[in-house]
Amino acid sequence: MTATGAGRWLPRLGLRPRLAIALAATSVATLAAATLTIAPLLAKRLESERLADLRGLARSSAPALRAIPDDDLHPRARALRVIASQLARRAGGRIVIYDEAGRVLADTSSADAGREPVVPDLAAERARALRRRDDVASGTYQGRAFAILVTRDEATRITLVIAKRLDDTRAALGVIRGALPLGLLAGLLVGALLALLLSRSMLRRLATLYADARALRDEGLGHEVTVAGGDEVAVVARALEEMRARLVEEESSRQAFVATASHELRTPLASLQATLELLKEEVLRGGTSPQETAGRADTALRQTHRLVGLATDLLDLSRVEGGDGLHPEPLELGELAETIAPEFEARLLAADRSLHVRVGPALALADPAAAVRVLRILLDNACNYGEGAVTVTVHAETDAVVVAVADEGPGVAEAEREDVFRRFARGRAAPGTPGAGLGLAIARALAEAQGGTLATVQDGVGAVFAMRLPPWRGTP
Repeated sequence: MTATGAGRWLPRLGLRPRLAIALAATSVATLAAATLTIAPLLAKRLESERLADLRGLARSSAPALRAIPDDDLHPRARALRVIASQLARRAGGRIVIYDEAGRVLADTSSADAGREPVVPDLAAERARALRRRDDVASGTYQGRAFAILVTRDEATRITLVIAKRLDDTRAALGVIRGALPLGLLAGLLVGALLALLLSRSMLRRLATLYADARALRDEGLGHEVTVAGGDEVAVVARALEEMRARLVEEESSRQAFVATASHELRTPLASLQATLELLKEEVLRGGTSPQETAGRADTALRQTHRLVGLATDLLDLSRVEGGDGLHPEPLELGELAETIAPEFEARLLAADRSLHVRVGPALALADPAAAVRVLRILLDNACNYGEGAVTVTVHAETDAVVVAVADEGPGVAEAEREDVFRRFARGRAAPGTPGAGLGLAIARALAEAQGGTLATVQDGVGAVFAMRLPPWRGTP
């Protein structure tokens, strides 16, 4: 099967088969790794232990060899044959004893086998043993492990070679390799069992999550998603429940917005309708003076202006919240405040109030139209709901440029400091003052769209609204 074909086949498998395949593959990979790594290491370990045993046996025979009289160092010496036979029984292998000239003094093997060398180069191995502190060397040759001991003085020096085939070591490795298929089968069975156990709980919880998702589709957002546990399934369920709760909140907010907007629109529309109906009756009846007709027309015109303003605010708010892009650029907010603030001075003077503007160098990264709109909303709010002098201050801080509008009125109650920024929300100073309660909501949305904030500030008497915008970091 090609990779593409396998890719088309695997997605059709469920979670349980995939988990079983993953665990089975893990078992196979583990046993394969064990075969490739542990088996050679084990073979090396067994061979090292065999060589260590032979070296120990060779060292233990040194006293007996040194005790043989010089006259018995010949091929027919009974003492050498006895020592060789005892060593052969203990080692389970072949024992060969050589003299200094390389002549065989004793050999426990048959005549034919005796012609087979037990070491690759007797002279070289003898020299290697003499270089060691205990005069014993070891190695392997033609499937045999051997140890070589050189003992006695130079005149009567003899060399003992103990050799044993490595067949039993290889047999042990064969047993281990033969057990690997059984281990693989056991691993596959265990993997399948674990897949069944692990997938049972997970599939049950996924079925619950699926049922909750279908209930959301069929029953609506009122159905809560079940969240239990702390694993990945619970994370998905929690995210789905948070999304549902947010959608419920947004739907409630939308319904409240529609209801409030409908109410706000109904009042001026009803007044406008009544005014126009009355105006029509008076015109048809006749006898109405031009001044009375003009008064009715002015009333209708005021309601029309109120409707246009409300519609404009709603449209602006929907555009900002809908993500209509602004275009921030370097903007000197001090100069902007000095330009916009005087527009409200006449209104304040008519109410026997004053306007003060205190600005310093304040270069911000802001959208000019949005910044102007926010400043006008704050000044209009201070004129409508505040008392006393209105003060506009602009200054730069380390991480922001701040524009603040303050008045000397009753201020904003602590419980209302966030509520005043909600759509159609009005503070305790608002009753009796015209307005729909959208201005501050629009102002905050515009400030946040520029990467800034708008909030009320507790600063003594009166209300203080402060807009913080990011400073311009480049060159003006």
